[in-house]
Amino acid sequence: MVGSRTLDRAAFRTCLFLVATALCWPAASVPAQVPCADLAPGNPCIPGVGVAARKCDVEWVVTPLPPLTRRGVPKNHSICYDGDPACDFDGNAANQSCTFHAALCINNADARFPTCAPPGIAFFEVKKPIPSLDPTDNANLATLENQAGGGPDGFGIPVVRRGEVVSDGVPNTTPNLCSDPLTIVVPLRSRGNVLLANRKTLTVNATTVLLQKAADSLTLECRPSTCGNRVVERSHEECDDGNRMNGDGCNQGCHVEPGWVCSNPVGGPSTCIQFTPTVTATPSITPTATPTATVTLSATPTLTLTATPTPTVTRTPTSTRTPTNTRTSTPTLTPSRTPTATPTTTPSATPTVTPTDTPTNTPTETPLPTFTDTPTATPTDTPPATSTWTATPSPTATNTVAVSFQVSVTAFRPQSEAYGSPFQRQAVGAGVKEDPGAGVRINGDDDNNNGIPDSADSSVSGENDLVEVTLQVSPFPAPSGYEYVVSRTNPFMKVWQAQTKGTAILTANDEQVLNFTTSTLPVWVEGVSAGSGFLQLQARQAGGGAVVASDRVKMFSFSSIVIALGGENQVPSDPPDPNHGAFNIAANLYAMGYDVHMYDEDNVGSDGSGSVYNEVVHAIQSRGISVVAIFGYSHGGGSTHDLAQRLDDNRGSIGAFTFPYTAYIDSIRNSSDIDITSETRLPPATQYHVNYYQRNDLLIRGNSVPGANVDVNVSDTGVVHTEIDDLAIVRSGVQDPLVQHINR
Repeated sequence: MVGSRTLDRAAFRTCLFLVATALCWPAASVPAQVPCADLAPGNPCIPGVGVAARKCDVEWVVTPLPPLTRRGVPKNHSICYDGDPACDFDGNAANQSCTFHAALCINNADARFPTCAPPGIAFFEVKKPIPSLDPTDNANLATLENQAGGGPDGFGIPVVRRGEVVSDGVPNTTPNLCSDPLTIVVPLRSRGNVLLANRKTLTVNATTVLLQKAADSLTLECRPSTCGNRVVERSHEECDDGNRMNGDGCNQGCHVEPGWVCSNPVGGPSTCIQFTPTVTATPSITPTATPTATVTLSATPTLTLTATPTPTVTRTPTSTRTPTNTRTSTPTLTPSRTPTATPTTTPSATPTVTPTDTPTNTPTETPLPTFTDTPTATPTDTPPATSTWTATPSPTATNTVAVSFQVSVTAFRPQSEAYGSPFQRQAVGAGVKEDPGAGVRINGDDDNNNGIPDSADSSVSGENDLVEVTLQVSPFPAPSGYEYVVSRTNPFMKVWQAQTKGTAILTANDEQVLNFTTSTLPVWVEGVSAGSGFLQLQARQAGGGAVVASDRVKMFSFSSIVIALGGENQVPSDPPDPNHGAFNIAANLYAMGYDVHMYDEDNVGSDGSGSVYNEVVHAIQSRGISVVAIFGYSHGGGSTHDLAQRLDDNRGSIGAFTFPYTAYIDSIRNSSDIDITSETRLPPATQYHVNYYQRNDLLIRGNSVPGANVDVNVSDTGVVHTEIDDLAIVRSGVQDPLVQHINR
């Protein structure tokens, strides 16, 4: 890194304007180009944050590709389990850290954002991580600054840090330019002897040559490995044989190795076997009804039964030499006795062989069979029959083997927000699947804009209100005499095969027999009216007989909506930034089953209008919502008041609803981004208001709110405005009363 030098603000701004006219530096040399130009979902780049016109200036590419949003865009959050070679590239399963690969891309002609025309990057700054006592943060910071600046294969852009130029360079206008994968390390945390997940957020800012601001953020999370516990964690494992060894079919990250196949019994470790594929040509067999000839065999032929192509008996058979002890990759049944055929007239097309006690273990000549017409059967001119050897064993005693059935139903929280800040796919826990269960939105909107409510439509492109449920069974398919059936206890819900509906499973009917071709079948639940009931999966005797295994989950329609508003420059994410208190509260409520929506406070205008207002009105008018809860931090607190005010002013045209709960965390008025006036107005029509504030900060600080039900000054803790939403007493003080006052 080049020695640092400091620019005062005037000099810094002057240089920025010189950059705009390309007078500061000559053109930069650059590394190879790797474009991020495709449309979704084929584009692997994680776009920048902020307005669409600047999302293409700086983008990330993570290996492997993170999960996609509903719009087909990679999420800016990547999770890796320690030691998983698919995402942890340090090759060490025991070092208690994950090494991620992430590339930086700049000046991208990204087809997903047609309004974004990158002019080139003039300055680059890493906002997170910052220099600290954590050596990992310092190493990750150096990696990013070296790539942006003058490091090997770097972009050669001037790098600044809080107004200080730490690496000289020149503007880079090369289009579609990506770095090689950068090594970013995220160690696990520990509490005593317990390893805990840890995450690192990388935030970079860029100033274009036209003095435009661009930014991108990426969260990398390392989690303790669950591999080796003998249980397949299906969210991130393919197998688990009880160890973390490579070379036994199930590798150190619990993924199936090439050339192996693993079985995963419910409740037990995986069993893996190595295989070599064998291609065997097997002709199709078409029975033909013809008179049966009596077959007379001499010279004690050897009968060999195999799964290889079946011989066809014709009037001109040929002799073949068939060894009796031949190892093949296909099942072979070789009798230990050599049967001697006795002339017999049979009414079927299958020769019956009566064995005699003539043992043989060596290859023998298979002579030509002779055919003798019987008096009762006269051959006709029909195509020759294709005969299949069938051994007729003597009756023997058999043991009945009991079949063990396993069925499970797993529902997921709604993951269909169209407003840009969805939560990640999250299963409803086993302990709460029957109480409170899984919420589903009443599907009364019109996602495909055809003038028909989606609940009355049989197929909806762009549908985003159905909830995913997975049905899992063992064994599959159902054994003979048994069946798997899914049923509902309340027709408020319908069940479909796809998220966009299409093929119905449960609509007018309350149960349906399912054919499982794999162990897991995903289905989608739609709420068509208010109500609650159970979705149940059973294994039972065929035809509606006795039930031998069952599982169920409670589904309910939401009656409330919860709005969480962050502070200035706080961007919603899942998992949320640990320092973003409002969004951490939102994540907790989401896990508890609430219909929670996270927003940047800028989505609420000073008059309360904007996308948040539209979402709440939409929920009231199309989804049967009658209860609204709102809370926010800093300017998000001011936005809470403004949103409530507009909703209350327009309730005559909106419909019936109430505000049982609102809350402020160090609330600041939302008249502009630079307003620092304390918000002390009580949200109109609120039935219960919570207010936490501090007075330590000389400039930005909340204040007491007259009429609040809970009004707490936490200045004695020493916190300032940027820290108050991190306090545990504040987070629980906002979350707990919401749970008490708001039904899901």
